[in-house]
Amino acid sequence: MNKTIWKFELRDFCNKIKMPKGSKVLTAQLQNEMPCIWAEVDSFETDLENRYFYLIGTGQQFPDNEVEYISTVQADALVWHIYEIKLGGDNAE
Repeated sequence: MNKTIWKFELRDFCNKIKMPKGSKVLTAQLQNEMPCIWAEVDSFETDLENRYFYLIGTGQQFPDNEVEYISTVQADALVWHIYEIKLGGDNAE
């Protein structure tokens, strides 16, 4: 079995995260007041790709790119809606 679950912190409004190719985002939640996403990854996949995640506040505009909704998290009075921006093609660096 090659699958494991990794956690990635979302530290900014726009987050570029390197993940093993084919990683599947499972959920987003707060951990210790930090927005995080968890993804199922192939532990033996050595090729990485850039993935882009936005934290969007209620009422804020966000890019018109193709997006995929991940989850909504609440931190006291703040509410963040987390989207992945789908750029298409090979995003590896």
